[in-house]
Amino acid sequence: MATAVKHTRALLPVELQEAQKVFGSTIDFSKVQVANKPYSLLQGSGHVSTVKGIMYWPNSSNKTSLVETPHDAHVFIH
Repeated sequence: MATAVKHTRALLPVELQEAQKVFGSTIDFSKVQVANKPYSLLQGSGHVSTVKGIMYWPNSSNKTSLVETPHDAHVFIH
């Protein structure tokens, strides 16, 4: 179960659709959250970390979605 973190959001429909293409029903996507901040001070602004169901994606609020470019989609899935 994801830990409660302030200022998170659920996956957007387009992000959910992209994730379901790869992972199908093996993940409970209702528990996945996105945080617009680093997980720790050591995480650079260009790096994404996922910890306990929360994707820590610094500067993600500047994006329409986390899959808007091929590079973002690649990072999102990996």
